[in-house]
Amino acid sequence: FGVDAMFSAESGSVELEASTFGYPIPSLADLPEGEYLVQAELAVHKLYQRSNAPPTWMPTSCVSKDGNNGSYKKPDGTKYSKPIKISYTAGSDLELTLTETVPDSTPASPGCAGLGDGVDSEQIKTVRIRSDLLSDFYNETMILEACVLLPAEFDEHPDATYPLVLANGHYSPKFSPGGEYRTDEPDCDEETEGYDCVNEKYAYYLHGNWTSKDPDMPFTGARVLLMTFNSP
Repeated sequence: FGVDAMFSAESGSVELEASTFGYPIPSLADLPEGEYLVQAELAVHKLYQRSNAPPTWMPTSCVSKDGNNGSYKKPDGTKYSKPIKISYTAGSDLELTLTETVPDSTPASPGCAGLGDGVDSEQIKTVRIRSDLLSDFYNETMILEACVLLPAEFDEHPDATYPLVLANGHYSPKFSPGGEYRTDEPDCDEETEGYDCVNEKYAYYLHGNWTSKDPDMPFTGARVLLMTFNSP
């Protein structure tokens, strides 16, 4: 069950009534009596003063800043109450207090190449630009970041031009268009280390295909720039 709430300070209250819409049960009036685990949560929104458009409230984020490869947590700043177990009877009242706050989860970025924020490797580069279009639209600075895998022998052909392939990864700050890229052969055991080992081996397999000069390999004679966007 949820409602829109506007608080002018760090305090305030909101009441959920029978008319408050819910899912899968549309109304609290239809909630069967019994024992429940209950928790209240406040999803923080921000007012965007957009240019040439009405001011719009939108979530500050949909995931935490430390989300990585599909690991999503509650956004930073989300307020919530501790879950409690209750015995619900029709007409009973319950008061919940938002005592907890999801802290700032800004991580130390591993960088596109996995060597640290802004530290590139020979083949993986970081690109950051200020988007004039987005910054003008939102009336605040919007930075876009991307990871770029250079084609093999890139430095040997300074005048060459390449097609650009855009790949959408899984919310990873590292270059990972569905899998990573590594230049050293992994020393691991799939049976004991599972998927992490498989991922490392496929990352090395990509490196072998990417740099091979064998005419039968997929990227020989088909060099491209491969770029992944980093989700904000």
